[in-house]
Amino acid sequence: MWNIACSERTLSLLDTNLKSGRVPHAYLITGPQKVGKSTLALNIAQAVNCTSIDRPCGSCTSCVKIAHGKHSDISHVYVAKDKTEISIEQIRDVQRAASLKPFEGKFRVFIIGNANQLSTEAANRLLKTLEEPPDQVLFILTTSKPDDILQTIFSRCALIEMEKPKASSIAALLEKSHSQEHGRAEYLARISRGAVGWAVDCCSNERLLARREETLRDLLRLEKEPWDERFAFAAELAAGYGKSKEELYDTLSLWQSVWRDLILIRSGESEKIFNLDIETELKESAASYTDESCVGAIKALEETWLRLEQNANPRLALEVLMLSLPWTHTS
Repeated sequence: MWNIACSERTLSLLDTNLKSGRVPHAYLITGPQKVGKSTLALNIAQAVNCTSIDRPCGSCTSCVKIAHGKHSDISHVYVAKDKTEISIEQIRDVQRAASLKPFEGKFRVFIIGNANQLSTEAANRLLKTLEEPPDQVLFILTTSKPDDILQTIFSRCALIEMEKPKASSIAALLEKSHSQEHGRAEYLARISRGAVGWAVDCCSNERLLARREETLRDLLRLEKEPWDERFAFAAELAAGYGKSKEELYDTLSLWQSVWRDLILIRSGESEKIFNLDIETELKESAASYTDESCVGAIKALEETWLRLEQNANPRLALEVLMLSLPWTHTS
């Protein structure tokens, strides 16, 4: 039972690999942030080690242990908290472990998250293993930036491209696998903007919803604030960027969704908006903007994201953003 909101084409491909016994030595799972790449990687690890006929069953000892992170043959590799890259030392550890036979399952599985963050040395070291993969070993790489993956690694992996699933698919998953009441499942699915991983996390972490609401309220508040307050807020965001880049990227993405919603409301398609919890405020302010200004805001946010990824000064980039957004109050 695949526990993921994923396309039938992808699941059919995986089922074919399992039933034929021709599981590739490496998968590369690509797709937007929080679309479910890590969940699918874990599901694949369960499937290749599952002891039932219908794999992954989710209930055999192997599947349960993998789900709880207690299976000795499943390893996860990510960037260390105090680092910016996956190091060559981490990949050397992977190579040593890959040379050993599975201890309790059928396959040793190495899940390398955000594989675009492999250092050059680590990527080249991993490539050597992928060129001559050991038996009973499966590598699963995930990334939202496939263009940053070493091409020679890319070519040695079976590619799985994930897209944002429909809200209805996410809602069904939340009801079936995460015990969410129908109305709440539909609400979380809608506001998730296709980020199924985020929606799943919200089922057990109310703080994510609180942070999301705070981020939305900040944008609504800033519209009415004078320039000095907006620049002060830019400084706050820049300071936080040094601690958590992902939080700032999440903020920029959520702000983009607000401008998208304004365009939909202006075109009479408010039933398609993401941010249902501020629908009233959005409808009140929609007339104050033009479609062109909303598109301009979305582009300004994209440009800010790009500048940050190119290592621009965070405070300067965010101050430019404050000047670029089409505020209706410019006192």
